[in-house]
Parts: sequence; C-alpha cells; structure tokens
Amino acid sequence: MPASPLPRRLARGASSPAPVGRWSRRRGRPATTAVAYMMVCAAEVAAMAGAAPRVAGEIEAAATLLEATREDLQHTAAEIAAQLGSTVPVIHGSGLTTPVARRWKGQINENAEQPAFFSELPEANHNEICGWGGEQGPFAAVMLEDTGQHPRERRRFELTAKAIAAGGSVVVRVETVGETPTDRLLWATMLGDLVSLELATAAGVDPLPTEALDSLKAALGSP
Repeated sequence: MPASPLPRRLARGASSPAPVGRWSRRRGRPATTAVAYMMVCAAEVAAMAGAAPRVAGEIEAAATLLEATREDLQHTAAEIAAQLGSTVPVIHGSGLTTPVARRWKGQINENAEQPAFFSELPEANHNEICGWGGEQGPFAAVMLEDTGQHPRERRRFELTAKAIAAGGSVVVRVETVGETPTDRLLWATMLGDLVSLELATAAGVDPLPTEALDSLKAALGSP
C-alpha cells in the first residue's frame, strides 16, 4: 500500500485523535497509509492509561525532522532502491528497528508487488545465518541499524553484514537519523515507505491496487 502521508504535524491529533478507519475511508486511502495517526492514537491511549509517558513533544519534534529531511529521505530511498534492484530483500532489524523491518517488508510486498522478508537480530544469527553461506539466489540484506543501539548490537550488525556480503549477496546498511527514539522510528518508517514506492516505480507497478489480496479474500468468503 502507498507510503504514509505523514500529517504536517504528527501531534495534531494527540489531544483528540480522529478514528483511523474514518480518516482513511474519507480520503479513499488504505488504513496502513495512516500509520502516523495510528501511532499518535496508540501513544496517547497508553499515556492516558498510565502505561507509558506522554510523547506528544517527541512526536511534534519528529514531524519537524521529517519535514526538514524530506528531500534527503527521497534521495536516500532512490539510492537504496537502485542497490536492491530486482533482488529479494530480507530486512533485518533489532530493538527499535524490529517493527520497522516488518513494515518495510509489508510495504515492499504490497506497493511494489515483490517478495520481501524480515528478520530480527539476534535470532537471525542462529539458523538463518547459515542460509547465506551457500547459493543464495537473488537475495539481498538490508540492515536497519539504530543510532542509539548498544555497542554489542552494533558489532552484531557489522559481523552479520560481513558474513552475508562474503557469500556474494548485496548488503545495504541503513542507520537511523534523529535525537529521540520517536525521531528515529518515524524517520526509518518514512524511508521504508519511500523505498517501496521507488521499487514500484522501477517495476512499473501501481502501488494502490491489491488485486492478489482482494482475490484471496473474495475466494475465502465470510467465515
């Protein structure tokens, strides 16, 4: 599905967030394009329930960061898409970037209509690392690394990237940008959405229709 149109101010809905489904239907967009609104809603509910601190200030700062780095993000996305080419990307995340890796995978699947997978470190260093040692086929590895990660986690990414590259596969290393975890989470999410659109453009694919998904749902019918 298409990239999330992040609102001008992500925090605008923090005090009285609009229902995500209604927002999406009113504008004729799939719900996953409202990722910013969904995050604001979830964060505000968690704060109201006392389960987490309120991060409206961080969300506001993240919106400013994304507006300021929009052109850089688009340029970086184009570079990453060019590196990936027609390969099948396996997106690696750890800690903060684990849910982002899953998002990248799903956006590439739906927007570009291409196979893509995600993996999480350190689990990827168990059985999975052995799979990169033989004939890998058209696979590439994307390493989503967080600026605030632990030194040992950074070392794990470095060694994993080195091992995969030694087998001849393309390895793309991406490090998050931003001062706060919210900055970095949303920056990496936006980048992944843009990468998926760049891949869709390169493949001549319209990112809006989801014919395979719609056909499967129709065939399954109601429970």
